[in-house]
Amino acid sequence: MIRRLIAIGYALGLAGPVAFLCRCSANPPEERVVFFGASITEDWPLKGYFPGRPYLNRGQGGELAFQMLARFQRDVVDLKPRAVVLKLCAINFGPTAPTLGVTKAEYREMIERAQAAGIKPVLATVVPVSQAWADRKGPNVQAGILAFGGWVKDEGRKRRLEVADYHTALADAEGFVNPRYSTDGLHVSPAGYALMTKVVGPAIDTTLHGRRPPPKAPPAPSHRRRP
Repeated sequence: MIRRLIAIGYALGLAGPVAFLCRCSANPPEERVVFFGASITEDWPLKGYFPGRPYLNRGQGGELAFQMLARFQRDVVDLKPRAVVLKLCAINFGPTAPTLGVTKAEYREMIERAQAAGIKPVLATVVPVSQAWADRKGPNVQAGILAFGGWVKDEGRKRRLEVADYHTALADAEGFVNPRYSTDGLHVSPAGYALMTKVVGPAIDTTLHGRRPPPKAPPAPSHRRRP
């Protein structure tokens, strides 16, 4: 069919434009995804963890949600990705950061700006921190991280969006980071990035292709007679 269209194009003197359109239709659009965040995102060597994927790193160390929102047009919308992974850092919950309500509003604005531009958001919980780091930054840091994580999961359910739950994957039983996944109580080790890759990869694939793992079948009822 494509060859036939090109032949017709040659006959009509439109060989170049027709051939170009046929090549575009034969190739699927690039599945570009922007990873948007602060230092943990910036330090993530995406090419090594997602080989062959057209994933773009737009992390900027030390930024709070309002600073990310200020560059959202340039670093997300203008790049025209198919999806964006939206991840905030734990520094958003320190004593000098805006309130939890303001941070939620700014994160919600990023979701809605992405959707308005035809970009599919993948939400993300905050990577857990060590207890020592949280205690050093202030008494409400851990509470803020946990509250924001619960809110992100609720937003994902309400908006029918995928959530990369980094916190649950990297946390210990007390809700702080497992030491093997952190380098300094805040930032992520290679083992941590490997686990984050396993968490966000399926969320991205489902967002782009709508593929979800099939539900587990319930166990077959036992027909053994009671003694």
